[in-house]
Amino acid sequence: KCRVTHHFLAPYYPQGNEQVEATNKNLRAKNRN
Repeated sequence: KCRVTHHFLAPYYPQGNEQVEATNKNLRAKNRN
């Protein structure tokens, strides 16, 4: 799930990239817990 979203968004939206990374960090944190 996470891989597809990250792969899809990362290269194409430089301004949105910070938001994407923040979302990915939140997802990773949830997955750890």
